[in-house]
Amino acid sequence: MKKYFIKDDGTIKLTNMLVLIGILFFIVMTFVYLKFFKVSLEEPNETYKQTEKTSSINMCNDCDFYFTLDSLEFNVYSEYRIDKYLEIKNMSLNNIKFEVEDKSLFTIENKGTDLNIVTKNKVGKTKLVATYDKIRKEIEVNIVANEIKDISLSENPYYIYNGKSNNVEIITDPIGIDLSSIDLSVLDPNIAKFENGSLVGLSEGITKLRLLYNGVEKFQDLYVYNDLIHVEVMDKNKELKDLYKIGLKDFKNDAYDIIVSLDDNFNKGYSLNDLVITHEDNGVEVTVTYDGKYSLDKLSYKYRITINGTEGSSLIKFALGNSTRLLEVGE
Repeated sequence: MKKYFIKDDGTIKLTNMLVLIGILFFIVMTFVYLKFFKVSLEEPNETYKQTEKTSSINMCNDCDFYFTLDSLEFNVYSEYRIDKYLEIKNMSLNNIKFEVEDKSLFTIENKGTDLNIVTKNKVGKTKLVATYDKIRKEIEVNIVANEIKDISLSENPYYIYNGKSNNVEIITDPIGIDLSSIDLSVLDPNIAKFENGSLVGLSEGITKLRLLYNGVEKFQDLYVYNDLIHVEVMDKNKELKDLYKIGLKDFKNDAYDIIVSLDDNFNKGYSLNDLVITHEDNGVEVTVTYDGKYSLDKLSYKYRITINGTEGSSLIKFALGNSTRLLEVGE
């Protein structure tokens, strides 16, 4: 080793000494770099990653929102901007998720830059739920109707058997309004009446049902008949349906088949000869033609109805003793 650095004359081999010093310097600098300098460069990255992870969990430490009212009330067929009923702190309305428990009452919809409550044609109560991260708020919403747009019975005209009672189904617009505000009555109380919420047939005849709401008066025909005659309409699939009205558009080649059945519940010996068929034409001319017996074991007969005309109506009356059955043709 000594000969490597010192010559025979006792002088130092300068080149070899410089190489050794260079190697030692490289080793020392490498150690310092690995020990201190590299760590100082990596620490900011670790800090950044940790901060980034923390911010993704805590979306907003100081964010909050709340409804400005204890409950909300809206009218049917309307739209309302939801931001008018919210106070928001350090956040955007778009970050809040809204859910409606009963979507048949209203929905939340984007209208350009606005988020709106859009009510439908039904009254009732539900809840609106708003959530953001772990913040959850809910509020009761009541959908009301300032006025009734329309009201009618489920059947028009309305038919009922003599001596029987029927529950009357009322269709309203908007849906679900309080029926206690509707006044129902029968023009001729000798033919039918309302009793305990049901319509009762008192005697055979024709009268009208009167519906009164919001000062508006509406009438629908009411027919009370004895249960001796059944008129069934044969559709295009040759299936029988118990109908009271045939639209003009339903006729094929201006003709329609019907089946008339007689039920002699009182054993008076009724037959086909006792059936009287008449009609009152109003714009549409009707012809009712006998087309033979329909069933061998019943008093059931087939008739063919032909019409002439494209506008108007005709009322066909089937009478057997004191029993009457009506079939309306037309719009």
